[in-house]
Amino acid sequence: MSKALYRKYRPGSFSEIIGQDAIAKTLKNQVLRGKVAHAYIFTGMRGTGKTSLAKILAKAVNCIDRRDGNPCGRCDICLGIDDGSILDVIEIDAASNSGVDNIRELKEETAYSPAVTDMRVYIIDEVHMLSTGAFNALLKIMEEPPSHVLFILATTEVHKVPATVLSRCQRFDLDRVETALISDHLMSIAEKEDILITEAAAKRIAILSEGSLRDALSILDAVSSLDSKVNEETLARYTGTIDKTYLKRIAEFVSKKNLENLLLEIDTVLSKSINVDRLVIEMMSYYRNLLVAKTVGENSAGKFFDEGKEEYLSLSNDYETDQLIGILEKLKSLYERLAFISDKKLLLEVTLIGLIGKTQDDVKDKPKTADTRSSYVKNETENKVDEREKTATRSGSIPKRFDNADKSGEVEFEEWIEVIEAMKNVNGMLYGFMEGSRAYITNTHLLIECSEAFKSYLRDNRQMNDQIKQVVFETTGIRMPIGPYEKNRIEKKEKETDMPESLKKFIDTAIDKGIPVTVE
Repeated sequence: MSKALYRKYRPGSFSEIIGQDAIAKTLKNQVLRGKVAHAYIFTGMRGTGKTSLAKILAKAVNCIDRRDGNPCGRCDICLGIDDGSILDVIEIDAASNSGVDNIRELKEETAYSPAVTDMRVYIIDEVHMLSTGAFNALLKIMEEPPSHVLFILATTEVHKVPATVLSRCQRFDLDRVETALISDHLMSIAEKEDILITEAAAKRIAILSEGSLRDALSILDAVSSLDSKVNEETLARYTGTIDKTYLKRIAEFVSKKNLENLLLEIDTVLSKSINVDRLVIEMMSYYRNLLVAKTVGENSAGKFFDEGKEEYLSLSNDYETDQLIGILEKLKSLYERLAFISDKKLLLEVTLIGLIGKTQDDVKDKPKTADTRSSYVKNETENKVDEREKTATRSGSIPKRFDNADKSGEVEFEEWIEVIEAMKNVNGMLYGFMEGSRAYITNTHLLIECSEAFKSYLRDNRQMNDQIKQVVFETTGIRMPIGPYEKNRIEKKEKETDMPESLKKFIDTAIDKGIPVTVE
């Protein structure tokens, strides 16, 4: 049975540790000078070398032929610690041995001298998982430890370790391993293992591992077992990530307002077993990079990108800073709403139509009128309520009749947009339902035009109903009953007739499914 790459290439000496040079050098010098502490704690994210350092230190203090502070890796002690046959070095998983009884047993063992080594070493992994009682018992041992005992604690969540325990340890914080170091290490191992891998794929794996060398080796191991050649395409197929070429083309089509090619590109990406949620996450990451490139400029961009600096700088020139911010806000809102929508692809496409419209003008400074909230609103001048009626409404005296009302006795509630924006900070789910909707005032009610699902909530959920009424009152000063708007379809604006027939059908489908459309 073959050995996993991360186990096969686990470092055996301080000199082989990747990305933690300062810590490795300090520990090696302590061993060399005989200044080893009685307790250490290594903290850092997964896969950065905590356990590897612990085992190397355990070997170094006991090796019978150590050289320059490093264990030799060949003597009986070193080999015995590696294969687990030497019982004087004990590894404890605190996640499954978290009780006080486990630590009490450990305390009894420490009274005995080691059998074959100079130091009895206890390596306690994920030490933060110990119970309060177990920590108290451990503390008693660490306060006055026997001279032949060494404790090495490791944790990914050092903030959960009591300060009393931390104060008795030498603490070392391990950093994420740099992308370039991981990439070079992967290329070196691939050469030894006869794995054909491109530099671009090695760098991509390094980025995906987010600083965890172990994760990077696990990804390489898995991908190479599926295909003899590891490139960005095979990597994307295994990890479920998206080739950056697709993201670049999507951003280009958005900037050029090329709706047809944009939707075709989305179809292509989703056909490769990429789900909508993953695509939106990747798009947010890509647009974040464009925003950073646009903001920091060419001189500083190299500090923020492991790859693709020139691409981001070039493409960011097609956008204004406020446009990029607006797009990121829209994508974030889309991602939050995906959990409540069954037809995620349609919602994504509707949002992208909105993104194309939003690139035409300054996103932040553009007036948020009712006319720009959807493609089928009426001309705002047809339903404008004069100041006298607004004053009466705010005072709680609703006019019996509006001179500019249509035959149904209703006028569009222009301040509804302000209510929606206020709801964003009150209830995210409600905001998702309300975004893009419209409202009308009658003699007695405030009526909300919305999806069928939202209508059901309005009728059946009293708490939600009251929350909307409260936000309406706090925003506009109006307090009145609310309900769903039942009119079949509001007359569309004249300019919508200029749309291509295919786009009209697309928007109608979205509206029928209760998905708000934003097109300019």
